[in-house]
Amino acid sequence: MSDDTKVQLVVSDLDGTFLADDKSVPPENISAVQLLKERGMQFTFCTGRPVAMIAAYMKQAGVTLPVIGCNGGFIYDAQQKNVLMAHTFEAEIVRTLVAYSFLHELDFLAYTAETVFYSPNSKRVEVFRAYNERARETGCEEASLTVIADATQLVSERITKILITELHGNDLQHMAQFLQHVPTIECVPSTADVLDIMPAGVTKGGAVKQLAEHLGVALQNVCVFGDTTNDISMLECAGVSVCMANGTDDAKRAAAHVTTRTNNNGGFAEGVRQFVLGVER
Repeated sequence: MSDDTKVQLVVSDLDGTFLADDKSVPPENISAVQLLKERGMQFTFCTGRPVAMIAAYMKQAGVTLPVIGCNGGFIYDAQQKNVLMAHTFEAEIVRTLVAYSFLHELDFLAYTAETVFYSPNSKRVEVFRAYNERARETGCEEASLTVIADATQLVSERITKILITELHGNDLQHMAQFLQHVPTIECVPSTADVLDIMPAGVTKGGAVKQLAEHLGVALQNVCVFGDTTNDISMLECAGVSVCMANGTDDAKRAAAHVTTRTNNNGGFAEGVRQFVLGVER
């Protein structure tokens, strides 16, 4: 690695990358973050999660930099408790998407930077409840969860992302077809059974660019880690990019490097040692 591409900032996805499938952090990943800091490099997260579901992992990994949430929907400075950047839906788009979700009994979540709203039939909300148990154990703030009865409740909220989870066997296909006629949105799968919908122009890659500029770091000196389709935009924009062994085929093609280990056995730590620090070959 030349001096021109020396890594100064490492940005990692959470689910499927930094976290194991059970949402725990492999100990070797914490050690890898510490090693990065000892070498003078900065570290943070870029995730599809809202602020309220990042804090416990920030504490565990010792992250003090601003974090990127909602697939690039916002950049949040936890030290100052300040949203540095946020992209939100127009109220009418929220009304349209949520009304369609209620009509077809879809499992949906709608995120602001601080709160997660969910449908009465949501099963996906259990992921957030499990996070809240972890937050209580670590002394971190719990995610704010609010059930909603109809679309009008969200019109005045600053929604940064809507998430649809497969519930009936064909929900994502039907929603994707419906979204073709909805303007000013971005839509990407985050896992095989989850569809992420954001305001137009919102991507992880765009937010990584903004964060790097905020920190005074050139993109060629940024290394990113990811595992799936919604990570591609940042895998393609950074000077160094690493995909997990468990990653999707399209994410692997977008990355410069692919680990041999998965997220369950320290793939992130392997990538840090091999592709960032060059201490393991």
